Amino acid sequence: MTAAAPRVFDTAPAVNALPGLPRLLNSLRQVLPQSRLALVGGAVRDLLLHRQHRDPWRHMPDLDLVVEQPRGDEGAAAAHRLAAALQQANAGQPIAVHLHRAYGTVELDLAGVLVDLATARQERYPVAAGNPVVRFGRLEDDLARRDLTINAMALVLSDDVPTLLDRSEEHTSELQ
Repeated sequence: MTAAAPRVFDTAPAVNALPGLPRLLNSLRQVLPQSRLALVGGAVRDLLLHRQHRDPWRHMPDLDLVVEQPRGDEGAAAAHRLAAALQQANAGQPIAVHLHRAYGTVELDLAGVLVDLATARQERYPVAAGNPVVRFGRLEDDLARRDLTINAMALVLSDDVPTLLDRSEEHTSELQ
């Protein structure tokens, strides 16, 4: 199956209203200026439907984001560096951070906004039902490892105009 071409949606007003996002984008531009940051999963669906995505158990705003590791960069996971920059920039405000080093992910609580921040990755499963071997990759790699549902959609936020990446036209047609 060939991937659909990226489509541009007029989501800028809604994106700018997402809680906690301006701080994340500002930190990204300072720490990882060449990396793309994207909103993924159900938060994309809800944004396109003009709803605020909330954690079903805690009823707090909930954002799932993926950040790309710069090409050729073998340093710390991009998500971990971005979380450290946020902590430093917000030294006066507590930020709860839970790092998951093996997967390049981090869970953040930014003043009541839950953020799951993942470094874009590819996964390989050498043993059935075992943990994956992770290799950092591009945003498209991360979407390819996801199931073919709304989870495989991303809204690239670091571009001047947010761009929707959808592995299949059927997802957005279902939303219309």
